[in-house]
Amino acid sequence: MAGQLGNLANRVLALLSTSFNGIVPPVPDSELVEEAARLPEKVARAFAAYELHVGLADIFEFIGAANRRFAQRAPWADAKALLADLTPGDRKATATRLGASLAEQVHGLAIIARCLLPFLPSSAAKLHSRLGIPSPRLYRDPLIVAGVKAAPQAVLFPQRAAA
Repeated sequence: MAGQLGNLANRVLALLSTSFNGIVPPVPDSELVEEAARLPEKVARAFAAYELHVGLADIFEFIGAANRRFAQRAPWADAKALLADLTPGDRKATATRLGASLAEQVHGLAIIARCLLPFLPSSAAKLHSRLGIPSPRLYRDPLIVAGVKAAPQAVLFPQRAAA
């Protein structure tokens, strides 16, 4: 599951870097954003019930949903289309669609990072850093990702060589 998170983060941040110079566009109102907003409360309820495994399962269920949404939206096709000779109207629509897709993913990744802090503090802090946002002190701290500069860096969860 860590591979899914690392792969999603790498793909989103690389595309954000090449398409928007790493600057996160405005976060749209979308189903994925709403689902992400519910995640911290789900994890907090699991902690309150001493069911840490349930909270972690909720996080990875959301990671799976975010990966499916990313694949469904195929933002790399929009990024490639922006390199083609488009009309101004088509260029604007394509850039808007691409920006919304990447922004909702960055927002989701930020919430994932926040929720992973109690489980994987070092990895969660690395993900916060890559997203260009500070790690929160509390879950209820405001989360703002639009306009921040994210940075694709080293792989979040490097694969270990087979023995």
